Amino acid sequence: MRRINNRSTQKQVYIIGDGHSEKIYFEQLKVNEDIKGLNIKPELPVHSGYKSIFTKAKAYIKEDKECKVYCLIDFDKIVEEGKVKQFNKDLEAVLKNKQIQVFINNPCFEFWFLCHFEKRTGAFKNCDAVANELKKYVTDYCKRQDYLRKKGIYSHLRPNMVSHAIPNSEFLESDRENRSDYYPRSEVYKLLKVLLNHG
Repeated sequence: MRRINNRSTQKQVYIIGDGHSEKIYFEQLKVNEDIKGLNIKPELPVHSGYKSIFTKAKAYIKEDKECKVYCLIDFDKIVEEGKVKQFNKDLEAVLKNKQIQVFINNPCFEFWFLCHFEKRTGAFKNCDAVANELKKYVTDYCKRQDYLRKKGIYSHLRPNMVSHAIPNSEFLESDRENRSDYYPRSEVYKLLKVLLNHG
């Protein structure tokens, strides 16, 4: 990947996810893809939960009026705790700032990994259930940081991104307004289209 020395020509792009899987995945994307003009900075919120992610996003745009902030939200706890209506209200408020975009994963980010292998429409009980399904295809899969880094999870999944993950995720968005809160989804593909088609 060609290094760009003049950082002033680069737009800052913050990607805030709720867990280490998201951070490691996008750190590896930054290394593996030749994305010019963007300085991608995967981040973690101070505390877990979507409100902490939104708070950190607003802090970044307060500091930098030119940056873009992409928030990755796991939906499992929101549904489990009966906070969908409150989330939608908070989402509407945060999206008033055009520098911020929000992408939802249901139940969690690992569902994006699973989309690289199958088109799944049935709901998952929780993120552990997603990980167990994923082990059918990545037999040694686990969420440990050292594993994800050593495995090179981004480059391991990358060959199936365009052929499987993106169309499988897009398929789940059809008729979304009539789906239950438990219906699986991963909007990561929307973020990847933004990043990989940049410039």
